[in-house]
Amino acid sequence: MIVSPGFIDVHTHDDENVFKDPSLSSKVSQGVTTCIAGNCGISLAPFSYKGDVPDPIALLGKSEVFRFPRVKDYKDEFESKPSSVNIALLTGHSMLRVEAMNGEFDRPANSKEIKAMIVALETALEDGSIGLSTGLAYPAANASPTSEIIELAKVLPKFNGVFTTHMRNEGVDVVKSVQETIAITNDAKVRTVISHHKCAASYHKIAVSYRKGAVSYYTCAVSYRMYAVSYHKGAVSHRKGTVSYHTCAIFCHTGAVSYHTCAVSYRKGAVSYHMCAVSYRIGAVSYHTCTVLYHKGAVSYHTCTVPYR
Repeated sequence: MIVSPGFIDVHTHDDENVFKDPSLSSKVSQGVTTCIAGNCGISLAPFSYKGDVPDPIALLGKSEVFRFPRVKDYKDEFESKPSSVNIALLTGHSMLRVEAMNGEFDRPANSKEIKAMIVALETALEDGSIGLSTGLAYPAANASPTSEIIELAKVLPKFNGVFTTHMRNEGVDVVKSVQETIAITNDAKVRTVISHHKCAASYHKIAVSYRKGAVSYYTCAVSYRMYAVSYHKGAVSHRKGTVSYHTCAIFCHTGAVSYHTCAVSYRKGAVSYHMCAVSYRIGAVSYHTCTVLYHKGAVSYHTCTVPYR
């Protein structure tokens, strides 16, 4: 048996769940006694906008759940309908943005709109919000320039607030996104948390287009690694005389399983051919699959062979 303090679940979207299921047995059964809600730029409070909302705001629920114009209103309902867990609420940047910009979120905010967001954020922090969260990868906030976030983050130190961010990109531009986050942190002099931080994704892309005699070639290759999975993709399209060829090959490795996939589609005269070959290995067993589909006149042919060892 282990005796320990309750755990804090620092990244949740339980803003409404504490009211829908006050027992939150899924949390307390794991030893969680405090949840941090309002992550990824979305929070139930403060928000009073009544128009259509962009993703991912709907993750929190349908329009009727957005009933808290101020964080104080959220706190009052929570205190009157307590949950089995404690709750701390971040203020979602996307909520401030959609409301201040009257739903015109697909552009940078102007100075008047940023000022309105700052006022709303200050009120939220005075009401008990613990900081600001952003979801810069999502439609509601993707058009926000770095300068907009810095101006809001500068409010936080006065209230000992924290800045937490679902960054702008977590794949090919993850390094640029980290650099942006560091710039916000340094300029605003604020404590910062990166949500869903990924550091094992690397991408390499090559695109080639060339012509040799009467033949044109278009080649695209992508190689990347995400955690323990490696992917290698190549696509080739070329034309020779009246024949068009399209080839795609994919190789990936997941744990002990290797996959090799090759698909070829081409047309010669009135005949269309579509070929797919798959080779993979699981443990000591190798599988090789080949499928051919082609159409000649009004007749369709399907061929499949599966040898394995």
